[in-house]
Amino acid sequence: MIERAITLGVSPYIQPEDLPKAITPGTAGPAEGTLWEEELNAAKKSIMERALQKTGGNRAEAARLLGVNPKYFAHLCKQLNARWP
Repeated sequence: MIERAITLGVSPYIQPEDLPKAITPGTAGPAEGTLWEEELNAAKKSIMERALQKTGGNRAEAARLLGVNPKYFAHLCKQLNARWP
């Protein structure tokens, strides 16, 4: 899990969002998503899809445009089902 957090993390430090939700204290499971998490994920997905649209679907360019690690961006795309047609 630590290796995954290091690989997918954006900062030099491991943040709670870099860890799987199953081991992060105080987070709800997939069926127990809070309104906060749902709205936050919807906003992230929207931002990511706009970045993908601007870059013609190029994930590496979209990640650079947003200032995030390309591996983290790819992980979020998969997690949030964000895509560009």
